[in-house]
Amino acid sequence: MKVLIVDDERKVCQLIYHLVDWSEYGMEVAGMINDGREAYEFIRLEKPDIVITDIRMPGLDGIELVEKTLTEHREIYFVIVSGYSQFEYARQAVKLGVEDYLLKPIKKKELQTVLGKISSKYKKSYKDQAETEILKTELMQTREKIKNNLLMAMVLNSGDEIRNWDKEEIRRRYGCTLNGRYHCFIIVHFFENAITESDDEHKFVLEKIQKTLREKLEPMCLEFLSIIHGEEVVCLLDMQEYSDEVLCQQLNKAKNEISMIREIFPASNIAIGVSALLEKLADYKASLERTRAALLNRFADEERVIFREKRDGQGKTEISEIITPNNRKKFLSQIELQDAEAVGDMVQESGQKIARYGYDGKLLYECYMEMVELFMMGIKGYSHLEKAPQADYYKKAFASFYKYADIVDWLDIELRTFIARYVEKQKDVEAKPIRLAKQYITEHYSKTINLETVSSYVGLNPAYFSSVFKKATNQNFNDYVTEVRMENARLMLSHTSKDVTDIAEEVGYSDIKYFSKLFKKNTGLTPSEYRKLYL
Repeated sequence: MKVLIVDDERKVCQLIYHLVDWSEYGMEVAGMINDGREAYEFIRLEKPDIVITDIRMPGLDGIELVEKTLTEHREIYFVIVSGYSQFEYARQAVKLGVEDYLLKPIKKKELQTVLGKISSKYKKSYKDQAETEILKTELMQTREKIKNNLLMAMVLNSGDEIRNWDKEEIRRRYGCTLNGRYHCFIIVHFFENAITESDDEHKFVLEKIQKTLREKLEPMCLEFLSIIHGEEVVCLLDMQEYSDEVLCQQLNKAKNEISMIREIFPASNIAIGVSALLEKLADYKASLERTRAALLNRFADEERVIFREKRDGQGKTEISEIITPNNRKKFLSQIELQDAEAVGDMVQESGQKIARYGYDGKLLYECYMEMVELFMMGIKGYSHLEKAPQADYYKKAFASFYKYADIVDWLDIELRTFIARYVEKQKDVEAKPIRLAKQYITEHYSKTINLETVSSYVGLNPAYFSSVFKKATNQNFNDYVTEVRMENARLMLSHTSKDVTDIAEEVGYSDIKYFSKLFKKNTGLTPSEYRKLYL
């Protein structure tokens, strides 16, 4: 706080100055003046927070100085210094609104008390002012949010009932009137050229875009509504007067400023969709759809940034002319066969064919989603598929890339990777029951073992288990069991003196003749001949 000391005697000014440590109270003495008029000019120019002034002075006396100053600057704290003979003047000053008065000779403790009181009031006033500003800001933000809820309802297509409201109802519910003669949607789409989860940096960029649009477009509007939705900033302009030339100028200024985001995201792009003027606000749904369709037309001219809504419709080309029934059948077959390379190749082949229709962005999007739907249909036949991406995931990817070639490349890699990972995982899934089956056979080969018993143990139906087992071991189930039994019989024949009949029973054969026959078939020797080789 800046302090001004005013007294016609220099020594008194010096006395007050040296009486306390001003810094303890968050104060500094900005001046010491001996004339009332000079003091008034200092106050007018320098705007001190506290003035300590004597009553009797040349030029303007203390009472006149207080009265003249407080008329213009109510925020200044005045402290009057008076002698006993000037007490009536002091009372008059208090009525004018001075903070306090001190009697001469000034005592240190009394001055400290007054300064402490002023410091506390100043801090409280500053805090109250700050809190008031915060409340004002919060109130403005709340009002803005309520207004923008109208636009969010339109964007989410949850505002069908808006069509039936009159402007008074809109004002009552959302705090905006939209009384302008002209209405227009602006959609700015941010392409990061990679599918990522939203993060703080991403949010920062979208908020920067929103702020720039507000700065450039709000001056044209009676009311300006703006929201961030996904990768987009959507604005609704409510205008009393409309100039296409002015709108273009402002959009170009916004475009140039927004383009600076490349410093943060070098690979990013933006596209700005501009709707035609709405003849009726109730037509908002169709207008938003056409504006988004205009953004899809970026594929025809990847150097452009601003795209206008078109009302002349799209071309007559059908999806089936590009992705033919034969293409569909072949694509589904490759997916069902889990041929990752063939699926990826076909995505590229179809993508190149689709890209020829770049003038019709909506058609390109529909063809992309056709491939996605075929893929999702094909993987439904995959066994043990725990989780598959949903359509929204692929829609988000489409909205993340600016160029169609990048979208095709992403889809190619995505589908190849998904199938390759699934095939690897299936190997693990199928290997587990085989390991369990082998372990069971090793532990129970001396007992009766059949396909039904083991398949039930590993949790698979017999036919599927038989197929998987043969694929994994290159042996059918019974041959593998026989091999395990014969291996154990050879060990016992070569390392023990047990009778052949006992060995046959221990490896699961109660018929000695059948055991001997199988043993000779597997080793080329009878059990007795084999034992002689090792004894």
